[in-house]
Amino acid sequence: MWGKNKNMDVRKIVKGCIDKSMASQRALYDYLFDNIVYSIRYYPLTKEEMEDLIQEIFIKIYTSISLFDSDKANIKTWSAIIASRSCIDFLKSKKPVSVELEACLEIEPICDTMDDFLATELIIAEIEYLPEKYREVFKLYTFSGADHNKIGKALDITASSSRVYLTRAKEMLQSRIQKIGIIPTTKITE
Repeated sequence: MWGKNKNMDVRKIVKGCIDKSMASQRALYDYLFDNIVYSIRYYPLTKEEMEDLIQEIFIKIYTSISLFDSDKANIKTWSAIIASRSCIDFLKSKKPVSVELEACLEIEPICDTMDDFLATELIIAEIEYLPEKYREVFKLYTFSGADHNKIGKALDITASSSRVYLTRAKEMLQSRIQKIGIIPTTKITE
């Protein structure tokens, strides 16, 4: 699909999208879809929310494509920023869910068996092998429930750096866990 000069092909597709060409819009969708999914996969979204957001993200891309300058930015980076901002806006708009105290008391323990307990202990031990910044962000986000702004202030980094470190920590932890065979195919998303 993509010729020898990919930048020229992308420019043609962008021009076609500006001209409202359905074929160009479909080509851009096919080109960017995996990148968009990758950009939003770690946000706490249900499958339905993710599907709806992907549609909204592409609508935003199509309606603002005339603002894209291929000489100044990469289309994948530009679209990933739109995707991330859309997710953040969506999550900010969601109302917090309240849970009754009785419902919390009925939650079953995480570790039913000794095998579950040992697996949990191994995962916790694997967290310690993460690079220091990744480990700090992961622990603050996962165990303390701190948001990226608070983490950024606590560690003297930006909120966006906190997000990047968290994403990389999850990827590294997932890889380490798969290598030692604790959890073969699941993803660490929370």
